Amino acid sequence: MSCLAGASTGIGALFVFLLDKDPSGSHLAFSLSLAAGVMLSVSVADMWIPLGERLFYYYLLGTCIDAVGILLVAQDGFLWPTFIALLGAITFQILEHFLPSQEDSVLLPTYTNAKRHDRKYNAERTRNFRLALVMMLTLTAHNFPEGLAVSVSNMKNESHGLVVTVAIAVHNIPEGLAIATPFFAATGNRFYSVMMAFLSGLSEPLGALVALTLLRPLFREYPWLVDYVLVFVAGVMTAVSFLELLPEARQYRKPKSVICGFVTGSIIMLLTMMYV
Repeated sequence: MSCLAGASTGIGALFVFLLDKDPSGSHLAFSLSLAAGVMLSVSVADMWIPLGERLFYYYLLGTCIDAVGILLVAQDGFLWPTFIALLGAITFQILEHFLPSQEDSVLLPTYTNAKRHDRKYNAERTRNFRLALVMMLTLTAHNFPEGLAVSVSNMKNESHGLVVTVAIAVHNIPEGLAIATPFFAATGNRFYSVMMAFLSGLSEPLGALVALTLLRPLFREYPWLVDYVLVFVAGVMTAVSFLELLPEARQYRKPKSVICGFVTGSIIMLLTMMYV
């Protein structure tokens, strides 16, 4: 099941075959803000809020029902997820310093279509490739605990595991598009872009394999650990959205495309979470 969910990332990436050979600024601004909308809606609605609700009710059951008790419960249900997400954002800030700079042309694959004599053109392609790399690593980190979640759900109940698998597969489709588009803008190679999205999706069955082979006893004893891992990754995704994706999208000076992409990404993810 996790293989199906992971493969849907590559299915979303196939949309790059509909793009022109040289994507316009509007297309890139739309796709980057779409990715930001996807990441932020998943982070808040699918990771942060559910853990907060679970902690809220968990502490509520063991707390006296009075004004002070309700206040403490609300603090525990809000502060712990926020702290873990903030830790994820700080981790991204630290790891970002180890990534190559945006001006490092070594980032580009040797078969890129970038015009080496055009410094401005080459710099833009390098920025796109670096951004695509950041997104791929971030969504790979996001897919890994999703694979854990699919595996843990199947351990508990096969029918519930199927529902979780379908939901994750559907919302992985726009993630695949979000990864493939900047890779395509940087390299001009559609097959390479789709391959990178597929590689990102492979972390999902890998997460399931780890859960089944190494972490099965741990997750049976502490099933809430998956929630904490997801909230940590949500912090990373939030940082990527605000520090990388949205600023880069704004550089194309296409505000309508940025707004439309962000709203579209958010609506798609919220609908899949509500109805799938």
